[in-house]
Amino acid sequence: MLEATHRRIAREIAKTLGLSDREANLLETGSVGPDSWADFPHHKGKEREIAKSILEARRLYIQDDDECFACLGNALHYIADKWTLRPRLGDKHTRYEHQINSLPILDDKQLEEAIKRPAIDTAKCFLFSDSIPLANPKAKPKKLKNPVITTSILSG
Repeated sequence: MLEATHRRIAREIAKTLGLSDREANLLETGSVGPDSWADFPHHKGKEREIAKSILEARRLYIQDDDECFACLGNALHYIADKWTLRPRLGDKHTRYEHQINSLPILDDKQLEEAIKRPAIDTAKCFLFSDSIPLANPKAKPKKLKNPVITTSILSG
């Protein structure tokens, strides 16, 4: 994930939680820290680091040490990177990271509205012809002129 995206997510979380400027800065700084440690890849296999960062953040929070927000930012970094493509897939990885960065961060109301909207672009729906068995992996989909989404097409 791009550094700008990590920072944007951390700032939004800090705003939502009502963190002070110092706490928000620590969260944001922590959210980009792992990229400077060169412990790649971050998109998988970082469960231990996530757990350690969260436990350390909790320990520091209980001690009233605001460095807990930096540790929480570290965990946030690894969690966010789990949702990116595997690094070094050529241009796909970089393009995907830029696409993620261009997306808005939704508030609760916007998220509820987005969930209610269809996730499938009906203009891109395909239907298998009745004459082509679905089990045939070489079957070519036929584009519909007026598509109708139905789960029975795919589930049989």
